[in-house]
Amino acid sequence: MQPESPPPPNPILDAYESFCNDTPWVTRNVMISQCATWFLSFLFDPIYPLANIPYFTLFRFEIYRLLFSPFICTSFFSLIFIYMGFVENGRRLEQSCGSTTFAFLLLALGVGVNCAFLLLTVLLSILTNHAAPLHWQSHGIWMLLFGVIEVECAKAPAGSKRNIFGFMLPTMYYALTIFAIFSVLGGFQLSYLLSIGVGYLYGKGYLDRYLPEPSTLKRYEDNQLSYFVRQKGWIVAQESLGSSVWGNIGADAEDHSLALTSSISSSTGAQQQPPGSVFPTGPGRTLGSASKRPNATSAADARQARLKALDRKTSNPDPKHAATVSENVIV
Repeated sequence: MQPESPPPPNPILDAYESFCNDTPWVTRNVMISQCATWFLSFLFDPIYPLANIPYFTLFRFEIYRLLFSPFICTSFFSLIFIYMGFVENGRRLEQSCGSTTFAFLLLALGVGVNCAFLLLTVLLSILTNHAAPLHWQSHGIWMLLFGVIEVECAKAPAGSKRNIFGFMLPTMYYALTIFAIFSVLGGFQLSYLLSIGVGYLYGKGYLDRYLPEPSTLKRYEDNQLSYFVRQKGWIVAQESLGSSVWGNIGADAEDHSLALTSSISSSTGAQQQPPGSVFPTGPGRTLGSASKRPNATSAADARQARLKALDRKTSNPDPKHAATVSENVIV
């Protein structure tokens, strides 16, 4: 009797395992939460119990909505765009600054946007004497993505531009342009606009006082977050790669992404490598650069030395020396 052959590989399982192996912990679980809520949307609407609705958040004291509302996805097309726009950049950002700092950035953006949403809707309800603004909704991962994009754009060099659908736009208008496109295709979302505003404040440094110190991150990782630190894919702050993770992307994207990476990594104390290099620096000579030896001379210095020798030899009465030096100078 012939032995049974092993079962054929499952491509879906292989793809999931590859995704888990290549994606850090925070980025991976954010994407899993998007898939999970999309599947749950076939059974019930997760927007009603999880979205930030001012009436329930404030008057029924359902504060958990401030934390969970950004991680809702009920549209398949939105899930596809989230995978295309979040996974790769989230992976690089998490590797550059560490899982703790990246998780803090996402939570800070989500809570900041939701608090601003609550404040504005309550103010509108008071001014209009109507309860309709209290039932507006704030939810979706794009609350975080617009903030991250705007932080990155706010840190970009002045005068820089970005390509969107073949048009070069100033970087400072990049997030607003994407928001305008989203508004035309899917309707106006106040929380997305507020996310751009909160991201701008973070990018310009107005909220730096709320960024964690390296010692605070280390204490959290050693105590409150010790369980997560032991999980596969969690990157502690001391092992983050800094700006070296952007070495394999295009120059235009690298310039803008390094601005955000430098800002986040500086708050965590992570070491940063020179852009485009993933290797540690040493005292050796970089390929294509000038030698650092003290006795090395350039072509211009050598020519000056020969001219000085010519001046000395021309004052010598021996005509053979003068002729020899003149030939060397000409050569």
